[in-house]
Amino acid sequence: IAIPEGSGVVNILFHVLYNTTSFARYSPDFETLSAVLPFMKKYGLDVSSVGIASAEVVQTLLSFAQERPLDVYTLAAQYGLRELAVAASPYTLDVSLSNLTDQQSVAMGPLYLKWLFFLHFGRSEALKRILVKPFEPHPAGMRGSSCTEDDRSAMCRAWGLVTAYILSLPNTQNISVGSLSSTYGSLMGSVKCGRCKEQLGRTIEEVVRAWGGVQATI
Repeated sequence: IAIPEGSGVVNILFHVLYNTTSFARYSPDFETLSAVLPFMKKYGLDVSSVGIASAEVVQTLLSFAQERPLDVYTLAAQYGLRELAVAASPYTLDVSLSNLTDQQSVAMGPLYLKWLFFLHFGRSEALKRILVKPFEPHPAGMRGSSCTEDDRSAMCRAWGLVTAYILSLPNTQNISVGSLSSTYGSLMGSVKCGRCKEQLGRTIEEVVRAWGGVQATI
């Protein structure tokens, strides 16, 4: 029987169907591996069962997510592989949605497209909500403090400037907790008062903790 699909695609399909030895040793590229899904659909096989019947297919596709996040997410969405879409979605945070093509948008469908936009814009908005809270200096005259009112006001202004800088960065939906910590932590060098340093450290910890708790998957 003649079929137009290449031997690499057919080889992977047979491994999936008969649960034979790993096909990973053949090092299939993304194009070959992704072609297995429309191949199955074309010949009346249950595409959605791939995520259950062969974890290797999903894991091998996922291995391309860091390099090609939108392609992997689109493929998962197109064939209803929600587990793969969820696992690939954090990698899409490295990419601006302006890179999303019309073809990818149509292929993934309205539901997965909505989830992707909600993930990106939801995280950006969450970061704004976390960071817009003004810095609160320690009370004046606190025991062990050595700062003046002007010093504390300067600290608040510096915090606001750093916040504005962070929010002006591209792809804020994927800023790391390490970047937040180090960027705000750069203020420590200009602080002389021990109590101010303690307050600054606590505030940075609160910001990092809050941002780390924001959902990073669809």
